[in-house]
Amino acid sequence: MQFLLTRPIFKSIMCKGDRAILALFCYFTFGDFRKILAKTLSVYIKKSKQHSAVLGKCQPKMTRFKLVLAKRCSSMGQKTFKRCLWSSSEQHQLYSEQRLLGYSCQQMFSVVSEVERYHSFVPWCKQSLIKHRSKGKLVADLIVGFPPLFGESYTSTVTLIEPFLVTAVCTDMTMFNHLKTVWKFKPVDNDDDLNSKKCQLDFAVSFAFRSNVHSYFSRLFFDEVIRKNVEAFLSQAELRYGRESMPRQRPVIYAKH
Repeated sequence: MQFLLTRPIFKSIMCKGDRAILALFCYFTFGDFRKILAKTLSVYIKKSKQHSAVLGKCQPKMTRFKLVLAKRCSSMGQKTFKRCLWSSSEQHQLYSEQRLLGYSCQQMFSVVSEVERYHSFVPWCKQSLIKHRSKGKLVADLIVGFPPLFGESYTSTVTLIEPFLVTAVCTDMTMFNHLKTVWKFKPVDNDDDLNSKKCQLDFAVSFAFRSNVHSYFSRLFFDEVIRKNVEAFLSQAELRYGRESMPRQRPVIYAKH
């Protein structure tokens, strides 16, 4: 498998910045991880210094993604690593939580339903464009860049039932076998008072990547991605409407796997 080490291919990976980390698991699959890790990182730092005008004047350093990846990969054997990457079974992932929020249903619905603003506050969302909008439904193109993705696009169909429900389903199936996100809001003080400053949030996301490589590495960072995603919407609500009308509550997690 020496083609993985050829200069042109490695150069093409390095010029993509963070994509250099892809070299780590490619090399690890076919050779000694510790030796390749040291070699790869030394080249990465050297290249970063050469392109300081692009990368900035600060000293190059490994990102959290690279550090965690290196630590977790080095703690397992090659056979286990290969089996996780190349397993033919669908790597389905699911997360579901419930929590009380100090915002009204209408306030939270407004934050979640404005998909065109996702790129300005949702972590790793690089672009969010509305292609089509009709009453109770919209179609959007999104580009995401969370680990292990570095700028992948997909199309999402969003269904809106104001102010109670926002669901998003991936429809193009180029990157996912399936992807569905559900935000459900319910007033808690009085079922008939939609302006209540408290609501119950039921949030769930279910997805499976088409690529087993993407699926494996997404599991490494699953907790961080989900936590930052939910917190981003709450932070945006605070920015628009001020602090919650009650102390921030911990979520009750019903499913995570």
